[in-house]
Amino acid sequence: MAEAMLSADERNVDDRELDDTASAVANAAFERLPLPVFPFWAGMDGPGIRWFAGPDVLLRNHGDTWLSVHGRTPAAVQAVRERLPGECQMVPDDDEDGECED
Repeated sequence: MAEAMLSADERNVDDRELDDTASAVANAAFERLPLPVFPFWAGMDGPGIRWFAGPDVLLRNHGDTWLSVHGRTPAAVQAVRERLPGECQMVPDDDEDGECED
């Protein structure tokens, strides 16, 4: 699954930092997958890597500090952007402000 996060068309992925608010929203809004918590290399003593899913998306929460999103379609990724407050890295070209929707 980790490799799938890196192998998609750039329109079907996004990455972003997580603050406490965005992390709480992501954890509540998406279904946690029944996988073990994997160690997070940047914070072995802190929260680990957890996997989540939503309609047509797979999300990887990196120790509550970073979120990677992989969608089946650009629209599925955009739906995640719209649910989470804060700045996204790979916003569509027609969104000039670089912000996810609040």
